[in-house]
Amino acid sequence: LGATKIVAGKLSNPKRLALSRDEKGGLSVTGPVHMDGLRLEDPGGDLPGEAVSARAVLDVDWGRNDAGWSVASRDITGDFRLANRRAGSVKASGGYEAAKGSAEWDVQLKEVDWRVVNLLPRAWRRGVAMRAGKIADLTAKGTLNDQTVNGKLQLDLRGADFTDPPDWLPEGPLDAVHTFAGMISLGGD
Repeated sequence: LGATKIVAGKLSNPKRLALSRDEKGGLSVTGPVHMDGLRLEDPGGDLPGEAVSARAVLDVDWGRNDAGWSVASRDITGDFRLANRRAGSVKASGGYEAAKGSAEWDVQLKEVDWRVVNLLPRAWRRGVAMRAGKIADLTAKGTLNDQTVNGKLQLDLRGADFTDPPDWLPEGPLDAVHTFAGMISLGGD
């Protein structure tokens, strides 16, 4: 969080959160998690000033074996609220196996307010912050195998306005719908 401070908030599990371990140190977490009234003191001004709340349902396995580690998720869902107003939803599933260097993902974001987007770490946003708009729809499906990424990304931005936009983005509010599909080699043969 850098210089940002959490000044209020509550994390809870309204129903039983199932945690289990296996003999190799793997961990499974299944059940609902709620975050209510998160308030942040942000000297940079990128993060929401309103109270943030979120509801998530987790179904995640972290595994370990002699060859490495893995993580798998099944239909993780979440809803965000800012000052008790809907601020977007997420649905995600996928996994990663370190020993094979393989992954798969299926992520959907719907109606995500710009202030929720700014909660992502700056490094993930490449230092860019939004100051208006929303992600009306983002769907990303893909795989990583043999150092090759194969997938599709569909993006629908509405009224998106960025602080310090990269050169390839226009200045001012932006409505954009675009689909990216294909394959990218990350090296190797």
